[in-house]
Amino acid sequence: MQKSKDNRSPTTSQEFIFVRSGNHLEKLFPEKILWIELIGRKIIICTLDKNYLINGSMKRLMRKLPDNKFIRVHPSFIVPVEKIDVIKKDAITIEEKQIPLSKPRKKELLSKINMV
Repeated sequence: MQKSKDNRSPTTSQEFIFVRSGNHLEKLFPEKILWIELIGRKIIICTLDKNYLINGSMKRLMRKLPDNKFIRVHPSFIVPVEKIDVIKKDAITIEEKQIPLSKPRKKELLSKINMV
């Protein structure tokens, strides 16, 4: 996986990563990601268009994503904050998918959202 940045100003920068898909690499813009899930030793990056199955670690992948847009809500899940539809006591919902929310990560999540 590579992280690249074009030469735009920081407020409009288009960051992207390359994800292995079969025998080639595909450019993936983080804003297309719905959630990232660890199942066993494989990582699944879920988008509206398709799912990518990759090797690696969640910690390493998290370092490649924009800091202010993604949060690890559970040892097995990374989500883009802007895609969260509902936050419950121990789960969040994105596109009707229930994702577990661990107690230690909930405080960090609440600090990243705009709450009234």
